[in-house]
Amino acid sequence: MSVLRCPRIVGFHLSAEDKAKVLEAKARLLLDAIVDVVTKDVADYSERFKGDPTRKVDFNAKPSGGFSLYKSHYPAASLECTLEYGNTQIKALYAFRNGEMSEAITRPVLLALEVDVNDNVFVRASDRNLTTTADVSRYLIEKVLFA
Repeated sequence: MSVLRCPRIVGFHLSAEDKAKVLEAKARLLLDAIVDVVTKDVADYSERFKGDPTRKVDFNAKPSGGFSLYKSHYPAASLECTLEYGNTQIKALYAFRNGEMSEAITRPVLLALEVDVNDNVFVRASDRNLTTTADVSRYLIEKVLFA
């Protein structure tokens, strides 16, 4: 499923109120679609590395939306992903641990939810637009799976 591309239209801006209405209606649907792709990607990863305890990950979809992903083997890493700030952003909270006794280093990453002129919602990272749910999934989970 695509996150839907944003057409380049110069000079057009949605009002904050209109954007909020679209995001209220569509943000959770988009997050659910992203969770579906993450579920498949994690299952594919787990199958690919089946039997390798150093690659074992635990995935949990949250009924309230979003997901968590944990890799306990060194270097340990985790991700909690939810909608935040009035459905305007996806918050990804990463935690990395270099050893059993080390303190976790946390790093939040915010992905903006944007709306195009056709009321399609897409995801924008600080460095690029993520145009499909597969792009978003890869962007989110690679930091944990390949830590």
